[in-house]
Amino acid sequence: MTEPMMIEGFGAVGVPVAALDQLDGGREIPYDRDQLGRFVREAWVRWAKTQPSPKSSWLVPYDDLSEPDKEADRQIGETIARWTLIGDAARISVIGDRRNNMGRRSVVFSGGVEKCIDTETLTTKFSPLYTYTPRPANDNRRGDFMQVYPAGKFWPLDPRPEEITIEAIAHSLGMQCRYAGHVSRFYSVAEHCVHIARWILKETWDYGAALCGLLHDASEAFLVDVPRPIKSDLSNYKAIESRVMAKVCERFSLPVRLPDIVKEADDRIIGDEVALLAPMDWHKQHNNPLGVGLKCWTPAQAKEEFLATYAALSGRGMREAA
Repeated sequence: MTEPMMIEGFGAVGVPVAALDQLDGGREIPYDRDQLGRFVREAWVRWAKTQPSPKSSWLVPYDDLSEPDKEADRQIGETIARWTLIGDAARISVIGDRRNNMGRRSVVFSGGVEKCIDTETLTTKFSPLYTYTPRPANDNRRGDFMQVYPAGKFWPLDPRPEEITIEAIAHSLGMQCRYAGHVSRFYSVAEHCVHIARWILKETWDYGAALCGLLHDASEAFLVDVPRPIKSDLSNYKAIESRVMAKVCERFSLPVRLPDIVKEADDRIIGDEVALLAPMDWHKQHNNPLGVGLKCWTPAQAKEEFLATYAALSGRGMREAA
């Protein structure tokens, strides 16, 4: 793979040009300038107090500074914040549209250096979360099992976390079309989840919340994507779904109650997805879309993007790339 062009950045850490162009993108810093200036000044004052004979000017709080001194602290704060955003993005974000031509490889940035993850080898590199753990043949279970990809068994009425794998989830959700298939182009549940995860990451820089977003529909890998209008009338479906989702959360160390931003994103993305549906009046109520660009990936592409995003968000991709 061609070595990425590097720019010497804050702290002399090299950051790929692609990280600046694709990860930063001029996105808004999530603090106002006075907050950033105050952060800088507070850090400076804390340091000054550790010195044996600090100058009195070092101890002046932000609110008592002259306007030129405040502006200097604001600019320092903006610079640090910008490089922090770039650095964070470079360490964990998946650049989904960039592909190495040799095999199914996803580009990530690890410590400011461009790396590749071969998603075909994830199942062997990152066990046990990619590995199915079979139970003894004589183990008593409630209900019957279903065969899951690639060669496992899962009891939807008696779910166990060790029988849940990220590969099975990614494969199944990549094969399932949203809106029961009533869309102009194939659009998978996996792609829906990837867009939500990446949007949450961009908005909050909360990797845990983004991972919750990626896996918020994981139960559908075993119970399929049931259209909203009929879920409430399916006897015991909600209880079954809750049990399966609880085991998913246990498997991947997620909170049982997912962050509120996941529900927000799941509702708002409908405003983006209606572009794949024939126009109807009900679309008007979804007037606050996330603004994500739908790609309509093939099942194989959706699975790959899902696995690569999981690897990046969970940190496993970075450890493998390093």
